[in-house]
Order: sequence, then C-alpha cells, then structure tokens
Amino acid sequence: MRKFKSITIRNERQFRAFTGISQSVFDRLLFEFTAALEAAQKLRHKNKIPPHKRCPGGGRKGALPTPELKLFFILFYLKNYPIFDVLGGLFDLSPAKAEENVMKLMPILKQAEQRLKTLPHRHFKPMQNNEQPHEIIQKIIIDATERPCCRPQNAHRQKRYYSGKKHAHTLKNTVFANVNGGIDVIGPTVPGSRHDYAALKDELSPTQTGLSSVEVSVDLGYLGIKDRYPIRINLSEIYLFFIIKHWHIKV
Repeated sequence: MRKFKSITIRNERQFRAFTGISQSVFDRLLFEFTAALEAAQKLRHKNKIPPHKRCPGGGRKGALPTPELKLFFILFYLKNYPIFDVLGGLFDLSPAKAEENVMKLMPILKQAEQRLKTLPHRHFKPMQNNEQPHEIIQKIIIDATERPCCRPQNAHRQKRYYSGKKHAHTLKNTVFANVNGGIDVIGPTVPGSRHDYAALKDELSPTQTGLSSVEVSVDLGYLGIKDRYPIRINLSEIYLFFIIKHWHIKV
C-alpha cells in the first residue's frame, strides 16, 4: 500500500489507473527524476539574485515536500488531466499553486525521461541493411491519434481545428509504433481537420533512404500509401484504438 496525501493506493491496478505506469517503472523513473530535480534546484539557487541568505532546503516545507510525491503529482495530472481546482483539492493546494507546480515539474519530468532515453523521436529514421537492402528488418504500425482542444475564437481557426470524425475541435499527431507495443516516433502536432494520410505525407519523404526494408501496418485511412512509398504495406490487418496516451492492438 502506498499513500500520497489524501490518495491511498492499495494495489498495482490502482497505481496504473492513477499514474499510467507500474510501480517498478515508477521507482526507476523516480531515481532519474530526483537527480533532475536536484540539478534544477542547484541551478535555481546559483542564479538567484540576490543570493539566498537561508541555506538551500530551509524555510517552510511545501505541500509536495518529497520527490516521490512530486513525481506522483505530475504523473497523476498527465494521466487523468483534472482541472486545477480538483487537482489542488486532492493535493492540498490552491488552484493557482497546482498550476504553478505543473508548469515547474513538467520540464523536470522531461529531463528524467531523456536520461532514461524513453522519449519518442520526432522524425522517423528507418534501420538500414547494407548487405540485403530489400530484406524486411523493421516492422512498424502507423496511425494518427486525436485529442480535444479548446474551441478557437476565430472562425477560420475553428474550421481548421474541427474534426468531422470526432465532431469536436481537436489536435492530431501521427504515431509510429513498433509491434512490441512501444512508441518510437510522434510526429508534429497538426489541426484536427488534417487528414491522417495528408499529415503523413508532410512528415515522411518517399525519397528517404532505408524505406525498402520497412514493413508497415496501417488502417484504411492510408489508402494509396503503397503507391507513394517503397515499403511493404499491410492494409486493414489490424485495428488501432488510441485513447489519449494509451493504445491497444487487436489482430
């Protein structure tokens, strides 16, 4: 059993529901998160003008006093995305302080993920086989994922961001996933009205080297992809369901 402020987690299933990761992964991430947090705190004290008269760590303790609680706080926010009034109520913070902590801890979490080398890349780079260039050495899954966004006030922007598929204003990213369940590449963010295949054509050049050794599984939204790219295509062999940051594959 683990307790975080007013939240008590009794088992692994609950822990995944709150944070999106297992407790073992949380502990590995916590080690790097603590190191990144300490480095950021040292840099902040070093650049403080005028310098602190009080030693680092002195004074009143905040509502998130430990690195473990800070990490749980930011993971809980990213997994469940509550409004700041709810987030502050759960962690004994005002809504303004809850937002302040989210903005402060987000880059720390990113640094920890960079240390673990778990962040997806922004551009797809195929593996190359110089001995047998046409041999399939890389199998990937390509699909687009959408998430809701605030409705723009400008009428033109409203039209650009409105997704007829979702019947809402959304943002869209192309996701390159491997067959083992990991996400290797996340493409640039585009408005929700952009078609999945059109977004892929903007991100991936057909002249890129190494594509002949790639096998791709896509859905019917990418009809015509095999005429543009020199890759092996599996159309409609799988169905992808992306729910915000979690996805499952059904064969």
